This record gives sequence, structure tokens and C-alpha cells, in this order.
Amino acid sequence: MNADIQDTPVHFVAVWLKDQPLASKPPAWKGGWERWAQGQVALYMDDRDGYKVWPEEHIYANAADNDKACDLDFAKNGVHTYCELKCLSEVNDDTANKFLKAVKKDYEKVQTKLVPAAKGSTMWVVALSQQQFRDSIVQEAQDPQFAFWQRFKYVTVQAPGNWPGKCTFDIWYWKFVNNV
Repeated sequence: MNADIQDTPVHFVAVWLKDQPLASKPPAWKGGWERWAQGQVALYMDDRDGYKVWPEEHIYANAADNDKACDLDFAKNGVHTYCELKCLSEVNDDTANKFLKAVKKDYEKVQTKLVPAAKGSTMWVVALSQQQFRDSIVQEAQDPQFAFWQRFKYVTVQAPGNWPGKCTFDIWYWKFVNNV
């Protein structure tokens, strides 16, 4: 794994995936994989390597009440790193277009005004997809409405399991220090 993503939400998701035999068979309920992954990553990383992890921390100052929370808050030695997590879910009939629109919403969200206690924090947008969807995501990202996607990098991780084409994941990511 790249040194620039060690000890970051990208690394945490990757470590969890490598140890997660059920990642290739996400829950079939609406929003299931993303909600499940969010909770699983929080449980997996909490109290590991000195981190405390909280899901759904209210850090966005001017958001609507239903959108004030950040998906994951990783805290260590008083420093908070926030992560918005998106997952492309085959079981929910997601498409590359829907996935990129959802990631774009998070990309814009992490650049908005934060509550005073969160100001200056590093914000990560992490987008998880099975590798089988990489080509369609890259193709769809050529649309000018998804120009932001050019700022994203990715790493590939192998999860345990015997489901051909569904055990290799791309973790797409972008970070931003929010001083707003």
C-alpha cells in the first residue's frame, strides 16, 4: 500500500476488506452495503492502533438537519480525521452514473463550512467498488459533470472469498483539509 495513505481512512478500509470474508456478499437491503461497511469499518478500527471511531458525527455547520453528519470520525491523540464513504452496490441496481453522482455530492459536502471544533480537519472521500465496475466508472467519469473525478486516486485490494470477479475491490479516494 502507498506510504501516502498509511494510517488514513483508505488504509483502514483496505485493512478491513482484507480481513472481511463477507465483503463480496453485501447485504441486499436498500443502502445495505454502504451502511454495513460503515458500521463494520467503525467496529473494526475502534480501539485499534490508538483510534476511537464514531459514525455519524455532526460536523457540517450549514447542512440540512438530515445531512449534518459525516459517515466516520477517526480520532487519535485529539486529532480527528473525517471520512465520507460511498459504495457502489450491485444489489441496489447502482450504476456508474449514480455512483459518481453520490461521490460528487460527498466531494462537495466535505468542502462546506464545518462546526468550529472540526475546522482545519482532514476530510476524506472514500468510494468503494468491486473491480468489475472499474471500466464503467472510468468511462462514465469522462462526462464533464464528473470532472472532479480526475482528482481521485485508487488502490486495489483483494478480499477473501470464492466469488469470481467480486472479491477484488477498488478504493477510490481524495482528501481535503477543510479550513472553512
